[in-house]
This record gives sequence, structure tokens and C-alpha cells, in this order.
Amino acid sequence: MNHRRWALIYIACAGLAVAAACIGGFALVRVSASERAAVAQNQRDQLIRLALARMDAELAPLIAREGARPHFEWRPFYSAENVYTGDLEEVAPGAVLVASPLLTARGSWGGLVRLYFELEGTGELSSPQAPEGNALDLAESGYATAEQIADAADELARLRTMLDQPMGPTIARRMGVSPNQSSRTSPPPRGVAVLNPRAQPATVIEDRSVEQGPMIPMWIGLAGDSPEPKPELVLVRAVRGSDRAWMQGIWLDWRRLRSRLEGAASRVLPGARAIPVLGAGSGWADRRMLGAPIGLEVPPPATPSALPPPAVTWTIAALLAGVIVGVVGTGLALRSAVDLAGRRGRFVSAVTHELRTPLTTFRLYSQMLASGMVRDETKRTEYLRTIEREADRLHSIVESVLMFARLGRSRRADADMASASLSALAEAALPAIKAAAGEAPLEIAPVSDWPSTTVAIDASAYERILGNLVTNAAKYAEGSPIRVWHISAGRSVTVFVGDDGPGIPRREERRVFNAFHRAARDAGSATPGLGLGLALSRELARHHGGDLTLEKRRTRGCRGAAFALRLPAV
Repeated sequence: MNHRRWALIYIACAGLAVAAACIGGFALVRVSASERAAVAQNQRDQLIRLALARMDAELAPLIAREGARPHFEWRPFYSAENVYTGDLEEVAPGAVLVASPLLTARGSWGGLVRLYFELEGTGELSSPQAPEGNALDLAESGYATAEQIADAADELARLRTMLDQPMGPTIARRMGVSPNQSSRTSPPPRGVAVLNPRAQPATVIEDRSVEQGPMIPMWIGLAGDSPEPKPELVLVRAVRGSDRAWMQGIWLDWRRLRSRLEGAASRVLPGARAIPVLGAGSGWADRRMLGAPIGLEVPPPATPSALPPPAVTWTIAALLAGVIVGVVGTGLALRSAVDLAGRRGRFVSAVTHELRTPLTTFRLYSQMLASGMVRDETKRTEYLRTIEREADRLHSIVESVLMFARLGRSRRADADMASASLSALAEAALPAIKAAAGEAPLEIAPVSDWPSTTVAIDASAYERILGNLVTNAAKYAEGSPIRVWHISAGRSVTVFVGDDGPGIPRREERRVFNAFHRAARDAGSATPGLGLGLALSRELARHHGGDLTLEKRRTRGCRGAAFALRLPAV
């Protein structure tokens, strides 16, 4: 399988891994957003329930206290002797009358109560705060001012407008009060004594002959020309006597009540509004008061932040980082495995090719010499020298491979490395360099021109590096001159080897130091080579603290390839 196919498989798998990580991150963000929305909604519902409870606590005392009032207090004056007769019989002359506490109760409960009223089954409407006839004279004599009674009469007129003829029987039927022909007890006659409850409170005994129902909040509307109803809140209850039934109620000031309810709710839910719930009110099931048909309108919730919380952000970042690290690590491991497989293939191919030639020569010439086919002494000597040359070549191949393997496994410390002057190294390596150049022209500075700078490398390594560079130049420079020169620069010395040959193709520059690699144009040629010389030379240079690089620009007029061996000065 070639490298391109491996690369395609890796890219596909990496893409799938990154896509899975992104999908997981998005899913985590959605789950986090849903959880945050659920928590926020739960907190909002709790605040709504708390606000409704505060609103109920604001209105419940009024409903409970007014619902406990006895029915006879809805008369402006009643006889102390017959308040418990059920229907409040006619007041006899000379009877003692008691003034109702509701006679002057306008604006009670902090101004929440506008009017107390009583509605007969026939639709007749009255109020203890707006007496008529003799009761009016008694009230004005010392219990209420004319202005107070007039204001109550105006309020009663407004209420009568809201409770029109059809409305009275409708509310009565809703409360379970049957229409009857009986009317209210007539006003007390003149000349009766009136007991002032403020001076001497009357003692009240429970009346079991009259049934008083609970106070029920109810909305009534003004049916004028307005397209929208103007609801008003009343508390009404059914009262049943021995032979009649009627309804008693309280007209509340909805504007003031709403202000108090909203004040109680805004302490936990700012911006909340109290809204009348008319009709079935099914849309207010979870935002309606328990004690009254009043709903709670809450402001819309704040828009949640689109960004996930820091914990989720760090989790997603860790997930993506882990996937990226895994993808990169897998890519590097895959690249190393593919590169190792390629190197093994190249090694087998190169070694097989390089070993086949000397082995074939050994076998052929040794058979010819052993069988006596070569009788000429000159030929015999030539064959033996050929066998010796091929043996040296085979020995050089094996030594190069073994040295490369040793350099790849271990590194020696700088203290264990040998050192020598560059001039001494150049003099010792000169014969090997000339032998490596063969018949190619060699231009090298005289030994006397080489500096005496001490470098950290031994003679054998220096000789092998220079010999490999010159050998490659002689192989591929096509007979052009081979130049060897040096440059000293402070803490290092650089030795250059260049030629005027065709050079190294640009696409091969990055792989020129790969072990067992040969350029495509050289692999198919008859030029022998294992593809290990440059790789071994670089490993030797780096083993001694230096480096071997390919010069990508012309140096000293070299038009072909030029290599630079940099060695640290001691």
C-alpha cells in the first residue's frame, strides 16, 4: 500500500474523529442549554408560586374577616331584640335599635372597601351605608355626615348600573339564591330609641336560624358603550333565612387592591402585574390566586446567554484537544510506521541489489578458477583482483550498514569523543579523498592552508564523511571538477564539498538524507549505490556535535550540488 493511500485513509479517519468530537461538543452544548433552561424555568415557577402566595396572604384576611360578619350588620339599624329571628321582623314602636358598624365603614381596610351592599332575589339593591327614609334621618343625626351618605349613595348608583336588571337574577342564581317577592325590612319608625354601638357594644348570640355562605370573589363588568369591559371585584355570599334568601356583598376598590397585590408580588418577582381572570380562565391555571379570580402576569424571562458555562466550555475544549492530540499522535505514529515500512523496503531492495553483484562475481570467478577454465596467469590474476575488489566493496557495504545501525541506537557523550586539529585531519584524509575522486578533477587546498583549529571529531569519522561526499560527487557530477575548501567562523569550522554537475532535483532536496533513498533518475541507472552514504555522513556529523546540510544556493561558483560539514571548535 503506497503512501498516498495511507494518507487518504488517515485523513478520512481523522475527519470522522473530528466530526464525532464536534457533534459530541454540540450535543453537550444543547444538553447544557436545555438543563439551564429547565433550571431557570423551575426557579421562575417557584417565584411565581411564592408571589401568588404573597398575594393570597394580602387578600385572605379581608375575605375571612368580612365573611365572619353576621348578616344583620348589612342593615343600617336593627332591633337588638329580634336580630336572631332570621328575617328581622318589623321594628315595633319603642324598640331599641342598634346602628350597624358598616354605616360608617366606607374606606375600611386601608381604603380597599368601596361599598357594602345587599341584593334581594328580585334584584332590589341596598346598602347599609346609604340608608333611606327614617333610617336616613337617624344616620344623619349623629352616625354619619350627609356628605358620607351622599358619597355612598353615588357609589350605590354606580353599582346599580353595573348590576342591571338581568345581572341581578343572574348573580342570584349563580349564588344559589332563588328569586322571591319579599323585600327588605322597612325602615324603623320615628320615635324609636337607637343604641349607639360605639358607646355600648351589643352582645351578639349565634343565630342558628340563618345560614350564611362563604364570601366568594366575583368580577362584574360595566356594560356601557365601551368595547372592553371594565371589571370590578366584589365579594358576595348567599344568606338563607326561614322563608327567604338574599345575597350580601362587598364592592372592593380594584385599583388600590391591585396596587397592594402587585407590591406584594414585586418583592419576589419585579415587574409582575395583577390581571383579572374573566370566564373560565384556563390559561391562568398555574398563575392564578387560590382565593380570588386574579391572575399574575409576569415579565418575559431574560434571554439566556448563548455561551455555555465555563465548566461545559472547558469540557468541550478538553474533548477537542484530546481528539486533536489523538489525531496528531496517530498521524505521527502512522507516518513513522509507513516511513519505517518504506525504509525496510528500500533497505531490502538496495542491499539485495548491491549484494547480488559481488556475490555473482564471487560465484562466477571462483567456479572458473576452481574448475581450471582460466589457464592464462594474467587472467587468473585479473580475476583474483576483481574478487578482492568486490570483497572490499561488500565489506564496505556491511560496515556502513552496521555503523548506521550503531549510530541510530546510541550516542556518546562529548567527553568521550576524540578531537584533532583540522589540518591534521585534512592531511590524514587526503589519500582517501583522492582515491574516492578517482579520475574526476579534484581541487583541494594544500594541507598547509588548512587551519590548526581543533575540532571534536576523530580521523576515521572525518575521513568517512569526506570520502562519502567526494564519492557521490565523482559518481553523479559526470566528470566535472570536485572542490573541497573550508571556512573558519569563530566557534565552528565549515568544510564544503561541491561540484559543477547536474545537481540535486528540487523535489529530492528534502529526502536526500533519507537512509536507502536514491533519486528516481539514479535508481534506474547502472551507477552502484546503497543510498546510505549521505544518511550515514549526517549521523556521524551529528554524533560528534556538528551537522551536514545541503547548500541550496551556489557556493564558490559551484553550479551543481554543494554540501557543508559544520564542526564545533574545541
